Formats: sequence, structure tokens, C-alpha cells
Amino acid sequence: MFDVFDDLFPITDWSVEGRKQYLEQHRPCIELVLYEALEVFDERKVSLTFGSQANAVVRIIDMFLSDGFENEKLPNGIPRDIKLFSQIDYWCKLKSGVVFARLQQLGHDEVDIVDNQTDRGTFVTDLDQLSKCLGIYSQLVAANMVYFWFQANKKLLDELGQVEPPIESKFEGCIDKSTTRYKVDSSFRYLCVYLDIESKIPGFRLYKSKYLTKGENKPQYTAKKNERESHNTTSEVRSVVTKIIDYFCRVHSDEPSSLCLALFKSVGNTTLLDQYKIKSKDYPNIDELKDKLIALKSQTKKEAESAVR
Repeated sequence: MFDVFDDLFPITDWSVEGRKQYLEQHRPCIELVLYEALEVFDERKVSLTFGSQANAVVRIIDMFLSDGFENEKLPNGIPRDIKLFSQIDYWCKLKSGVVFARLQQLGHDEVDIVDNQTDRGTFVTDLDQLSKCLGIYSQLVAANMVYFWFQANKKLLDELGQVEPPIESKFEGCIDKSTTRYKVDSSFRYLCVYLDIESKIPGFRLYKSKYLTKGENKPQYTAKKNERESHNTTSEVRSVVTKIIDYFCRVHSDEPSSLCLALFKSVGNTTLLDQYKIKSKDYPNIDELKDKLIALKSQTKKEAESAVR
């Protein structure tokens, strides 16, 4: 596809000023290379990393011009000419590396930035998983719940600088006073998909058939049932919810990736128990469940242990 650019427009001056001059001289060709490369690259990964194809072009050029761009760190095999801009996978990883550093600061004003290539590689994999699971999730729940997930994770997505949320006007029944509990609930349901917990939680099929089966796009955003749910089934589903909370807390205590920790934060709210009508009269250990949910907001194992008394 890029044979027309073979041995053309080599980048000889890698200083900031040199790169600016290179852009001024070759911008139309650079943008053409970018758009053609983006057309054949993984659309989901581009969307997750940059938000859109047009945004990717702007951000890649910005990264090329940034003070922090170091040509000495270009991997072997990456062209040092205009075909550098055809290497979309490289630019995605470069962008993800910057995001990785920012993400570590989501829960803290001050934190040591870990310059660890293994962790960065894990983060790129996590981003792919985030995108893949969001696509799966959108097929399992009503449209409003997807919108609530975007709202619940707005700080994370802003930090990532990617993934444009759906247009709010397309979503029905978004009642302000119930927004918080549905944001927490949607985050909870999404994590079930992201962590792939179906085989790990006894009775999960009961929860899935009600809360991860698309129904009408209105509260309670559950599967449409032809028959009224029995009291026993309702009780069993709530019991499954408590098991999921326990499982989330165990995963959280194992110090998962930075991205996973950020996703846990949007679930760490005791309104989740109200949403599923889990009350003290039926669950004597409800205070323990509340502590576990609050602990999910913690960024470190030490903080989580102090939250779970």
C-alpha cells in the first residue's frame, strides 16, 4: 500500500524544530499515510485508543511533535521515514504507555510512575479486553445501561482520552435521581463480563438470565419474563450477588492491573445493595458486604484491608 513512499521523505532531523519542519513540508502525505493505514487497522483498537479515526490522526501527529518523542527508542524495524506514520500498532502502544502512567494517578495526587515494560504490555492487553468486553456487554443489556457505564467510568475514560460515549439524547428514561444506582449497577454487570466470572460463581446463570440478558430499555433494565419471578428465585439471585461481591473483593485483594483497579472503583458504592434490595433483615453480614464494596475504591491492598474490618 505504501510502496509509493519507498525511500522517500526520510526524517533526518529529529529535533522538535526538525520534526515541525518535516510536518510542514509533508503534511498532506503524512495524513494520507495515516488515513490509509487506519482504514486497514483494527477499528475497535483505534476507537479504544484514540476515540475515532480523525482523532487518531490528530493525536499521532501531536505525539510525533511532542518534546517527549525520542527517535532513539523507536523499536527495530520501525521506518525512519514517512512510513513511520503507517505503524498504527506502534502509535497505539506509545499512546497506551502515556495513558498507563496517567492511569496510575487516578486514585492518588502523588505516586511513583512505574517504568516497567511488562506492566505497560499488560496495560495494552487490558485495553483490548476493555474494548472487546464493552462490545459483548452492549449485546447483553439495554442501551441505557451502556450509557450509564460510560457515565460511571467518565473519569477513567477522560484519563484514557478515548472512547466517545453514546449521545445522551438517544437514551430513554434516564431519571436523574436514580442515575447513581444505575451507574453502579451497570459497572457491576460489566465487571462480571470483564472478569469472565460465569464459571467461578455458583448459580451465576440465575443472575445472568435476569441482569445480563437484554430486555426492555427501562428500569429495572432486566430480562423480560413471561411469568412472575418466585420469591425463592429472587432470594437466590440476591445470594448470587453477594457471592459476586465476595469474588470481586478477592480479585481486588490480589492486586490486579491498574486498569482493573480503576474499573473496580466505579463499583465501590453501597447503593449497589439498595439496587438489589439486599437488606440487613435477610443478610446479617450486610455490614461486611458494605465494607467490601467500599474497599473496592482502594488502590492498594493495604488501603483495602483497612476498609474491610
